[in-house]
Amino acid sequence: MTITNQGRLDGKVAIVTGGGSGIGLATTRRFVGEGARVVVGDLDEAGLTAVRAELGDAVAGVRCDVTVDEDVDALCATALDRFGGLHVAFANAGIGSAATIEDADPADWMRVVSVNLLGPMLTIKHSAPLMAAGGSIIVTASLNAVQPAAGMSAY
Repeated sequence: MTITNQGRLDGKVAIVTGGGSGIGLATTRRFVGEGARVVVGDLDEAGLTAVRAELGDAVAGVRCDVTVDEDVDALCATALDRFGGLHVAFANAGIGSAATIEDADPADWMRVVSVNLLGPMLTIKHSAPLMAAGGSIIVTASLNAVQPAAGMSAY
């Protein structure tokens, strides 16, 4: 995929959680296309390898479980160590499950809640102190926040 650099993010550094696929991957491509350097956090090692292969030196990949404080801290530290700063944090990692409350496994339910709520909190906790004035924090949300669906209680 070729994206013409419009220069809107020249000199900026971003982190993207869940950046190995889906919305996170599309955002990473766009950020790089706009001139940013991006640290991608994801649990999927193959996805991280593919992103680095596709986008080259503009991307660093870090295995990151957004529910683990130390992992998110390391993700943010990589932005400083590899690219010299942090300007944008995109808390995008998220998962879902499909079960009614009556059938839900408590461990699965808590994993969804942890990834989708604790993950953004930890991303903000570790990225915000590293940003200068004018930095941006973006958090992916879902229509299901205001429009419930059967079997989506944890999500």
